[in-house]
Amino acid sequence: MKKSVIIVIIVAMLTIGGGATAFFMFNKSAKQQYFLAETKTMEKSIELFQQKYANEFEWYDKSKNDKTEYVMDLSASPGEELSAFLDPQMLNIIENSSIKMTTQSDMKKGEIKAKLDANVMDIELNDFIVYLTAEKLLVSVPFLQDTIQLNDKDFGNVMRMTDPNYEGQETLGLDQMVGQNPVYSDEISEHLKKEYLMYFYKELPEDAFTVGKKEEIKVGEKKLTGEKVTMKLTEQQVKDLFVKVLEKAKKDDKLDELLKTMYEQSTGMAVTTLDMDFSGEMDTMFDEMIQGMKDSSIPNGLTSEIWHQKDIIVQRHFEMTFGEETVVIDGKQSIEDAQQIFEYEMGDQTDKVVISGDLSWKDQKALDTITVKVDGDASILQYNGDETLTGDTRTFTRKVSFEDEYSNFAMDWSGEATHEKDQMAVDHQFAIAMDESELFGLNVNQTAKVIKEVKFDAGDNVINIGEMDQEAFDQYFNETLLDQSETWLMEKSMEFENLFN
Repeated sequence: MKKSVIIVIIVAMLTIGGGATAFFMFNKSAKQQYFLAETKTMEKSIELFQQKYANEFEWYDKSKNDKTEYVMDLSASPGEELSAFLDPQMLNIIENSSIKMTTQSDMKKGEIKAKLDANVMDIELNDFIVYLTAEKLLVSVPFLQDTIQLNDKDFGNVMRMTDPNYEGQETLGLDQMVGQNPVYSDEISEHLKKEYLMYFYKELPEDAFTVGKKEEIKVGEKKLTGEKVTMKLTEQQVKDLFVKVLEKAKKDDKLDELLKTMYEQSTGMAVTTLDMDFSGEMDTMFDEMIQGMKDSSIPNGLTSEIWHQKDIIVQRHFEMTFGEETVVIDGKQSIEDAQQIFEYEMGDQTDKVVISGDLSWKDQKALDTITVKVDGDASILQYNGDETLTGDTRTFTRKVSFEDEYSNFAMDWSGEATHEKDQMAVDHQFAIAMDESELFGLNVNQTAKVIKEVKFDAGDNVINIGEMDQEAFDQYFNETLLDQSETWLMEKSMEFENLFN
């Protein structure tokens, strides 16, 4: 079994969050102290992040529950370095062009309309419209007199009229696009938490946990006091625990359905159209994972130590050996309302990654730094942020940079965002540079507001291509659509030609 797979499982099982706090009682055992600290630490981190960006989270909730309209304008400007390699005519086109995207949505009803307009050298390329619900997709384009309709259930048939050898998915999955059938529903989330996270917790033996003495821990310039709690599992306990979880997963029909949906979404292929027994393939996968766990060598078992102050973890140490490789995670952190400091080192004997950060939020001002370094490597990935919130308006300057011994890359991101009760407006300016030379600039201006309804007029000529037979389908696309699109393209080509003559 691959080391990375085991690590993912361990991290997923150890981090029990989101509503699990109520499970733990007063007069806590060592086991309860351990997981209460894990839960409280996660909840505190999420709470502070949501407080920091309260305006943005409030508007996000509004966009899910209300009918909204977003308008986004984009324009670009090549930097000096890139401009030197571009044809002057192409450079002129880029600098004098813009794109506008207007999106209306009603997520409760499951209704979305997107409209794309472009302006290239004062030539309008407007009214590219897509409208969709859970049942149908309608497309309106400026070069076609008709509005084309495709019902979700007809997608497979239409694709076979296009390509007789088509073996892909039978539907477009419009219900998921409009949020009517999300992969991770509340029901699935509760099922996974109950059947796996809480099951994992209950199966952990009480005697694997011990409480140690309080110790002084230094995090940056801060001196903290942490009470130590240790979880120590033997090799056999680790194997037995994960084998039980994997055997449980193998028999879980809901998990099987979730994995099937995820597979279809990631590959674009419907399981029903493939020559495969998906459930059988999953059973084989779980059997291999179970056997891999049984055959694995974990000579020292698993050791996880945490030091917590008032149920918030301030230091941790995790260690587990797979065969001849030992994975170690060491970290210290201070999570307070005004500042969060952390430094983690993780890896094995040869490869280590150090992640450190200093995040502050005080008097409506933020100064953030996050750095990722690879031990023994000159490469550094860093994020820096400087933000100020005045009323409903956030002014920010952010930078993401990467450098190694050969070159450096940076993206500067600045702007201003205002989130009010029924509307929002954000101006973004992006500047991308390589080796100190600016390559590209991008301006993104976005506004949004609450609307009464999603408006779309399909017109009188709606052509449902899913109801056509092969002959009518071929005739429509090879004659009607081709003729009208060629006429439109010829007109636009003449406009562009006149510009440069």
